[in-house]
Amino acid sequence: MTIPKYPTDTNKVFRYTLSGLEDSIFLDLCKIKIPTDRLGKEVNLKIIIPDKNGDRILTVSKYFDQATKLVPSIIVGSPIPYFSIDTSDIDPNHLNELQTYHPYYQKILIKKVGLRIFEVVCPRICYFSIGQNLKVRILGMIET
Repeated sequence: MTIPKYPTDTNKVFRYTLSGLEDSIFLDLCKIKIPTDRLGKEVNLKIIIPDKNGDRILTVSKYFDQATKLVPSIIVGSPIPYFSIDTSDIDPNHLNELQTYHPYYQKILIKKVGLRIFEVVCPRICYFSIGQNLKVRILGMIET
């Protein structure tokens, strides 16, 4: 039995499968929160209710909020807007791993990550109306 030899350059060794990298990037994007201009009050550790007299500024998930705003434009809009992902929001190790793949697989993976976000936001119409029109890009790197 021969043991396969790996390259000495560790940047060329795949650490993830495509689906594992897709999961990791999706989870990276789920963690990103941005503040809004709305006030609210904290009910418990995780729930903040909108309230004009509240003491906290509400935060929302950056990419779920972007997806919610883009749904009507993607379905009937012309030209179709991009779902944009900032490189700073993805773990650098995941970005490096993504760059080791062929550009064709990079585009497929990024579109699947975008679709997963839209699937959470609007599950009924995600694959029928949004899937074929969705354009996703990582700013400065990949465009689908």
